[in-house]
Amino acid sequence: MESAVRFNDSVATSFDGPGVTYTVARPLDLASGVDATRVNLDQLSFDARRYAHAAPAFDTTAYLMAEFTNTTQEPLLAANEAALYIDNTLVGRAPFPQVPAGGEGDVPFGPIEDLQLTYTILNQSEGDRGIISRSNAQRQRVRVDIENLGTTDWDVEVQAAVPYTIQDDLVIQWSATPEPDETNVEDQRGVLQWNIDVAAGETSEIEIQQELNWPDGMVLR
Repeated sequence: MESAVRFNDSVATSFDGPGVTYTVARPLDLASGVDATRVNLDQLSFDARRYAHAAPAFDTTAYLMAEFTNTTQEPLLAANEAALYIDNTLVGRAPFPQVPAGGEGDVPFGPIEDLQLTYTILNQSEGDRGIISRSNAQRQRVRVDIENLGTTDWDVEVQAAVPYTIQDDLVIQWSATPEPDETNVEDQRGVLQWNIDVAAGETSEIEIQQELNWPDGMVLR
């Protein structure tokens, strides 16, 4: 006769160096012929900031993200696969990184089809310039559009990249309208970020101009 798995008892957690031990208060019943069972370790709740992440150079839609702080006294362990729910509805599965006690975590919840992204190169030129002192130059102008086709207002973090140089002979200048809220995001050189409120039915626009100059006779690679 088969017996179902039953457990309603709490699980004790013990941290011993890099290891973690979970102790179930009472033995569990396993159905015959079953090798393993699932144990609910705990249920934790955190206040989270919901926002949309947009990288128009790589994707045509933004992605729903939830940012939270682990306010417990223990780390949230990494998992190769975690089930993601929105309003008690399973929306997908994704890896879950370890979040230390007091640390911040970001959880992705899939694309937001109502937020459409467009990355348009308006013009690009390359040629010689200068009268007495010749130099080569490359210029580019890009426009990013974030269109909200839905009925919900969104806080959108838009990220884009501009080139940077580690050589004195290469001079790079760039400008953006509006100006980015952050530069070198998370210490990544050249990564810019705008924090934009995109109302339902509205479109926000970002324009980026960049110019590269290097001495005549040298080759840009």
